[in-house]
Amino acid sequence: MNHDHGIASQYKAMCKDREHSLDRAQACAAVTIPSVFPPDVFNKTQDLPVPWQGLGARGVNNLASMLLLAILPPSAPFFRFKLNAEAEQLIGDDQAVKAEIDTALSMREQMVQTEIEHQVVRKAFHSALRHLLIGGNVVLRHEPKQGFKVYPLHSFVISRVSGGGIGLLILHERVGVEDLRDKLDPEEFEVISRGGHWEGSNTATSEVDMYTRVKRVDDGYQLEVEICGTVVESQSELYDLDKLPFLAPRMVVIDNEHYGRSYVEEYLGELRSLEGLRQSIVSGSAAAAKLMFLVDPAGLTDPKVLHDAPNLAVRAGRAEDVSTLQANKFADFSVARASTQDIIEGLSHAFMLAEAGIRNAERVTAEEVRLVQQALERQLGGVYTLISSEIQQPLIDMMLRDLGKSDLPKSVLKYVSRVIVTGVEALGRMADSARLDEFIRSGLETFGPQFAAHLNMSEFARRKAAALGIEHKGLVKSEEEIAQEQQAAQQAAMAEQANMKAADVVGNVAEAQMTEPQGAEQ
Repeated sequence: MNHDHGIASQYKAMCKDREHSLDRAQACAAVTIPSVFPPDVFNKTQDLPVPWQGLGARGVNNLASMLLLAILPPSAPFFRFKLNAEAEQLIGDDQAVKAEIDTALSMREQMVQTEIEHQVVRKAFHSALRHLLIGGNVVLRHEPKQGFKVYPLHSFVISRVSGGGIGLLILHERVGVEDLRDKLDPEEFEVISRGGHWEGSNTATSEVDMYTRVKRVDDGYQLEVEICGTVVESQSELYDLDKLPFLAPRMVVIDNEHYGRSYVEEYLGELRSLEGLRQSIVSGSAAAAKLMFLVDPAGLTDPKVLHDAPNLAVRAGRAEDVSTLQANKFADFSVARASTQDIIEGLSHAFMLAEAGIRNAERVTAEEVRLVQQALERQLGGVYTLISSEIQQPLIDMMLRDLGKSDLPKSVLKYVSRVIVTGVEALGRMADSARLDEFIRSGLETFGPQFAAHLNMSEFARRKAAALGIEHKGLVKSEEEIAQEQQAAQQAAMAEQANMKAADVVGNVAEAQMTEPQGAEQ
């Protein structure tokens, strides 16, 4: 066991570079969900500040849910295994071989999807997405066969290489002493306990600092764990570049910056304006709702008699002696409310609260709803691209490693590629499908039913299947198959006509034979 105090010191030194990013994250959390990034002085016994408006929290939760559906659709795998162009050329027209390989690949997809559901990945990813939207940074650690653990921005420091990958990553977490007893070898735990400083006399509730350093070395990564100033050798590992069980995605990537920017940060000015306006409106409305009567001290009306009088009572006094205290700020409130509505409308579009873009009317067509949803989805194209490269692709590799040996031989796997079928590609396919539907609809509305006579149904079916991400081979008939079926149908019709003619001839002959004897007898 090696004694080294370098990891904790290195973490504290790198915290200075993270400070500005953490301040921005806390500022964004203050107007959205404060519990995601609480203030530095916050502890478990304190109450978090509550924003005056709930639009920020509703927008973040809505956007996180929509992004989670894009990453992990509940009804189907978010990716496909398919043969590359070289494999297609080798197989040629042998549809039997291709069908067998496609079946094996489809089974592999379902195995990966089942493993994702078994490890309850969605819960960790939803939490990670909220951290990305508010703080712009998060780290996910994959435990084989167990799922993912989320590390927020205040729990790690990072230095990236030129391509954006992890160059140096240090994680900090508080670990219970009893958990260490189960995780470490007895000899290692004994060494740490002799040099450790447990908090309190009860080790069952004591916690210690644990630092995990992931450092890029040569063609791989070296993982080291330090507890109470001691590097634990049993926890040290070496990983290949493509097998690191850590993900460090960013929401908005800025060149030459080790930490990303958040989505909320881009709208922080509007959220702060909404926060201030809503606070002013609520506080002012409470003051305006207060009703107070003033009585002229030099008048004839007795304030006590007026205060004690029941409803509809008759008392001596003068109306001129009594006045009502009013703020007279209703005009100012109307200006604040109008500004608030403008800000809410803009933020609702930014956070994909689709109902804000649909006009408030009794009759709203489905086409209006569809157009609004498409417009909102298109604005997150860049986010989908980042998700595909930094989350979805590594997730597939991690699940495949957990599954172990593939049922497919290596000679086949080298011809297999992975295609993400959600995100930007899905948006593009939906747009193609919508344009095809609009083309057919507008043609029928303009030219009537005769427009269908000018369409190639087979080509339309192939394009529609491609737009929906469906493999059309074997489903849509080719021109040769249609021609063969038409020829076979013509031959069958000709054969049926020939049989009918032959039956008529046979019937005529039989009738003639039946009438000839009668004529002979006469």
